[in-house]
Amino acid sequence: MALPCFGEIGHDRDRAAQVEMILQRVDALPTLSPIATRLMRVSGAEDADLDEIVTLIESDPALSARILGLCRRADLGLGDQITTVRRAVIMLGLEAVQSAVLSVHVYDLLDREADELDVGDDVGEGVGRFDRPGIWRHAIGVACASELIAARNPSVRVRPEAAFVAGLLHDIGRLTLELVLPRAYRRVVALAERRSCDSSPVERQVIGLDHHTAGRRVARRWGLPSAIQGVIWLHARPVESLPDTPERELVCVVTLAKILCRRQHLGWSGDFGEPADIDSVAPHLGVAAHDIEALVPDLLRALGDRCAVLGLDERTPPELMLESIARANERLSGLNQALLRRGRRSDHQKRVLDAIGAFHADWSADLGVSETLARVAESAQSLFGPGFYASVHQPGAGRPWLITQFGAGGRVMRADSAEAPPGLAGGGALASLADTSQLTMGAVGALPWLSDYLGDAADLRNVRLLALCSAGKHPGRESVHEDADALTAVLLHEPDPRGAGYTREELGAITSAWSSAIMGASRHERARRLGEILAESSRALAEMQAAMTEREAMTRLGEMSAGAAHEMNNPLTTIRGRSQMLAQRLRGGDRATADAIVEASEHLGELIESMHLLACPTDPCTEALEPASLVREAVERARQRTGSGQGARVICDEGVGTALADREQLGLALTELITNALEAAPNEIVELRVQTDPLDDRLVFRIVDRGRGLSRRAARHAFDPFFSEKTAGRQTGLGLARARRLIELQGGELSLSNASEGGCVATVTIPRGAPAPGGGCISGMAA
Repeated sequence: MALPCFGEIGHDRDRAAQVEMILQRVDALPTLSPIATRLMRVSGAEDADLDEIVTLIESDPALSARILGLCRRADLGLGDQITTVRRAVIMLGLEAVQSAVLSVHVYDLLDREADELDVGDDVGEGVGRFDRPGIWRHAIGVACASELIAARNPSVRVRPEAAFVAGLLHDIGRLTLELVLPRAYRRVVALAERRSCDSSPVERQVIGLDHHTAGRRVARRWGLPSAIQGVIWLHARPVESLPDTPERELVCVVTLAKILCRRQHLGWSGDFGEPADIDSVAPHLGVAAHDIEALVPDLLRALGDRCAVLGLDERTPPELMLESIARANERLSGLNQALLRRGRRSDHQKRVLDAIGAFHADWSADLGVSETLARVAESAQSLFGPGFYASVHQPGAGRPWLITQFGAGGRVMRADSAEAPPGLAGGGALASLADTSQLTMGAVGALPWLSDYLGDAADLRNVRLLALCSAGKHPGRESVHEDADALTAVLLHEPDPRGAGYTREELGAITSAWSSAIMGASRHERARRLGEILAESSRALAEMQAAMTEREAMTRLGEMSAGAAHEMNNPLTTIRGRSQMLAQRLRGGDRATADAIVEASEHLGELIESMHLLACPTDPCTEALEPASLVREAVERARQRTGSGQGARVICDEGVGTALADREQLGLALTELITNALEAAPNEIVELRVQTDPLDDRLVFRIVDRGRGLSRRAARHAFDPFFSEKTAGRQTGLGLARARRLIELQGGELSLSNASEGGCVATVTIPRGAPAPGGGCISGMAA
């Protein structure tokens, strides 16, 4: 039955389904012929009928000729005296006949099946050569060696004929896999030879099962004895790991025979690792290693005879020895080539490791992403060679692409920003181009916007793309998480690293180092940015907390002032009126007493009015006013309050223009500030400057005195109601609080600071337009 050629097994498929499919193909192979099956059953019985056995053999002329050929072996010394099948069976014995029949039928069966499937050597480039005649010669060699070991060492308790059959079929699984999976198995051979290892681990990697498993499946289907199945399954394993079963000695004999044949390079074994030492098995059988090595001359004669019987090319022992030497030389040459390849590979790996070390020595996380990409370009130039290098990175999804071209040593030659083309997947995400590790830019015509940035390349078709990191995919991880700030970066380069001999694994190592550095720099930048945002948020929170605290204080003050005004206004009115009446009627010292009562009641009334104004001011009534005239009016009011003729210098910048504000409220606030400035330095000139803020066109009033400035305590509590550092009783401590409240009603701000040359600076900033509504009472209670 012809089977289709089975190609290379894909690693991404379900392995269990692959193995089952392969085993089904193995089961589809033809079974042993009826003659072989009946002959094995008849000759294995205790009351075997010689006539029946002779009749079965004579029914197959080709089989009869090969049985007679066995009688002509040199070690029997009978020449051409045996001419009938009966005499040959009597002379050879039933077990020898059985092993010979099985050998002939298995060889003919698999060889004929291979011819029908047309499994030849030409299976394509990059795959190994499967030497079918060589594997048969090796199997016959192991069979002959097993027979000799069993015959020369009776203490082993293994019948020579059983040892021969077991040795012959020990590698039947290898022939089976090559028969049903020719291309895949030749790839196994190529990989095993390249790695200088045995084929079993490579079989499991590429195909999903090894030739031991396939061979045991065939042996069961053919109904072979359990001892032979055990040899097929367990041979070549360490003797110490073999289970204690009846066929353990037979497995050891075949394992020892295979070691001997591999060391003598008899045939082609399909394994390329170093064979085990004879000493590792021989002691377990009670056999000396030198006795095993002494079997080589007899082994070569037996191998020549058996190959002739099976129809392989007949060779003399000297010819087999020469072939063994040739194979040894071929093996030595292969090892030399492997050493050269490994030497070149080691040199490339050293260069990669040196490049990784130099890159990390020159990089630190605080460099930032752009500087790190420059270091990557410099490292790539040292590894791949000179040429065109550029990077494209996207700080996050939906952001512009940043394109940088590098010169020698990673020097930035050109840096641009470009919006991603709308046709790309993911809404312009650079990750859509970073899905592959190597991508030539031969189709750069599809991205005309990028060609402008690749103009310095010698040939755009040779520019390659190397993905460095892609939208949340980290080195060594398969999972990808969605992250708006995830960095994507690719390296565009003209030199071909694969052409320079670097493997995918080596490129993966250096790329992982670059990617880790880029992601580290990106995380460092994000952490720094988050730190700045956190600091800004902390400052804003502190300001909000301070504003809330002040508002709560003002609320309590408003409630207090409202209550005070309600409870004190009526009694205070009575006191004020009665004291005025008394002052009019009294004369002398009594009148002075009454006048003092009047003055105190008026002062208390002003205090209540100030508290009411602070807690619940009236809404501003805006009008267009001229700042210079407003300042001069405020200066005159301040002079009247202080009762001094102290000088004040008013400086108004050109082009100040007008502003919309409540003239009375803003004038009262400026009067409070100028009054404080005059009192801070009675003998100095106070400077008042009116100017425009060039950034937002706001109007700025600056009042500068030459006093002693603000203390640390005053700087913290200057705007607190009733706070004052002046002598107790001289001030109420409401002036600055009231001034700021009035300025805030105009939509402005008031700040205090110490001047560098001494004194204090009060800065008032108000918008030119009308203030936003929302002044009014702090407390819900009206006076």
